[in-house]
Amino acid sequence: MPDEFVNVRYMVDDVESAVAFYCTHFAFEVRSNAAPAFADVTRGHLRLLLSGPTSSAGRPMPDGRVPGPGGWNRIHLIVEDLAGEVDRLRAAGLTFRNEIVTGPGGRQILLEDPAGNPIELFQPAGAPAAARPSGLRTNVLLRGEQSGGHVSMLEMLVPARNPGPPLHTHDFDEAFYMLDGELVFQVEDEIFTRRAGESSFAPRNVPHALANHGDVDARYLLVCTPAGLERVFARMEASSRGAEAPDWAQRPGPEIIEVGPQIAWRG
Repeated sequence: MPDEFVNVRYMVDDVESAVAFYCTHFAFEVRSNAAPAFADVTRGHLRLLLSGPTSSAGRPMPDGRVPGPGGWNRIHLIVEDLAGEVDRLRAAGLTFRNEIVTGPGGRQILLEDPAGNPIELFQPAGAPAAARPSGLRTNVLLRGEQSGGHVSMLEMLVPARNPGPPLHTHDFDEAFYMLDGELVFQVEDEIFTRRAGESSFAPRNVPHALANHGDVDARYLLVCTPAGLERVFARMEASSRGAEAPDWAQRPGPEIIEVGPQIAWRG
């Protein structure tokens, strides 16, 4: 067995139902299927072993106990927009054990698969959905661990006609250098456009936002000081690919505070 997977076994009542559940709702992929006894599905480095009542894993113990689904140990899936995921899954009829709870590391909620096995959805602290433009693509060029925490640099792609994040603040400086296309920026009350070869600057704790109101994708370099925001975007990028973020990206990112709406559409 290759060592690139972390393996978790769940006892299930119906293997085919479990496979459909995880592949439909959580972007797992089928690795093998020997229903009704067994199947395994994967998501990034997680391999989930789904064992039915007729599998060898379901045989009674010497003291008569029979393995079954349920309990409280669970797989842990990182998401970038917990509230949005909860809305999506509730609309699909999934069963939740509790409501969203918040701790020092982030927010979490528990739901159940068809056999009653728990799944934890977790949104790390410092990654509020309201401050992230959908469809953004990120390439981390320099992270805090490589600069003593002083600076990070990212290559960002904002899709065409993307409204971008709402007006927000955070306790670090951002410099933007346009590579392709054009973006509309707002810094405090000033709204302006920047094109390839031009730059913009958003000082820390000053309200700002950006948007792509054009018909072509825009690409820019983002420099942040101090570093930390790259962790948030690395988790987003991994989540968009159904993969697990690298260890360095699992650390909390900086707090981002929404203070106003997105930039009003122009043209």
